[in-house]
Amino acid sequence: SQLEQEKRSLQEKLEVVFLSQQERAKEYDQKMDALNVYNAQLLDNMEASRSECHNLKTQLHKRETTITSLQEKVDTMATEIRNKVQREKDAQLLQGELKKQLSAALMEVEKVKSQSKELEDTITKLLCWGQ
Repeated sequence: SQLEQEKRSLQEKLEVVFLSQQERAKEYDQKMDALNVYNAQLLDNMEASRSECHNLKTQLHKRETTITSLQEKVDTMATEIRNKVQREKDAQLLQGELKKQLSAALMEVEKVKSQSKELEDTITKLLCWGQ
């Protein structure tokens, strides 16, 4: 009878331990389910981030291409402006040189006019003396 009593006591203890282990296993399963849901969300977020990163890289590449194109246009325009400025400087120098030449030519014309007047006066005097 004492043996049976010990047997029952052990069975009760085993049952308590078994029920406790079942409860722990149930909690473990719930935690694992929650972790699996969390991991699935993480994977979804990672995939969304990967996709967004790809889109951003594509946008960045397009913008870099646009910037390169615009830089080439700016460089071309800068060269055209430098060339135009140089042409204008050259034209101003040429204009200054032409003004000097024109001024010299006008002075020469005045000199020739003056000489012509002197020559005319001399001819007139000679004609007058010859009469």
